[in-house]
Amino acid sequence: EGCHAEVDLRRTTAPAVFSWLRRHGVSLDEMARTFNCGLGLILVVAPEQTDEALELLGEGALVGAIDEGERGVSVRGLEVFDG
Repeated sequence: EGCHAEVDLRRTTAPAVFSWLRRHGVSLDEMARTFNCGLGLILVVAPEQTDEALELLGEGALVGAIDEGERGVSVRGLEVFDG
């Protein structure tokens, strides 16, 4: 309650299949609503544990943050699928 997640797809590399889907008529809204956009799994950790978590995983990227605000998720950077 009182938390808002923001994901920025520009911080990662999307698999080519998502650009293919976009070129074949899938809208950006549908991409965000239906697919994981190549992220697969998002692990949420405390800000002070970010570096350690990325090091332990050996692979991954910081793709967003959770802040105070209206409950929900904002997805930014959907234009990566227009490439």
